[in-house]
Amino acid sequence: MPDDPVWSPKNIDRLERLCLYDDKFMTIVLGQHSSCAELFLKIILDVPEVKLRVTQEQKRIINLSDQCLKGHDAILDLYAVDVEGTQFNVEVQNQKIDY
Repeated sequence: MPDDPVWSPKNIDRLERLCLYDDKFMTIVLGQHSSCAELFLKIILDVPEVKLRVTQEQKRIINLSDQCLKGHDAILDLYAVDVEGTQFNVEVQNQKIDY
C-alpha cells in the first residue's frame, strides 16, 4: 500500500540499515522466531543442526556474588534450550575491527 506510513521511504531506509547488533531488532528476531534463533546458533557454533524447544530473549541473570553491590547483572541476548536439554546462554558483543 503506497499510502501506508509503515512503508514510507524513511522507514524503508531504517529497515535496510538494521542488523543483529541493534538491540531491539535482535530481541525480536531471536526471541519471537525460534527458526531465526536456530539459524543464529548454527552459524555461531558452526554445527549442522540445532533444534530448540525453548527460547527467551533478554534474560536477566542477577549477580548474587559476595560483591553484588559492586557487580553488574548480565542481560543475555538469547537463552535457549535444545531438544536434548543443552542450554545456550548468548551475549553478543560488538567490537570494531580495523583491518
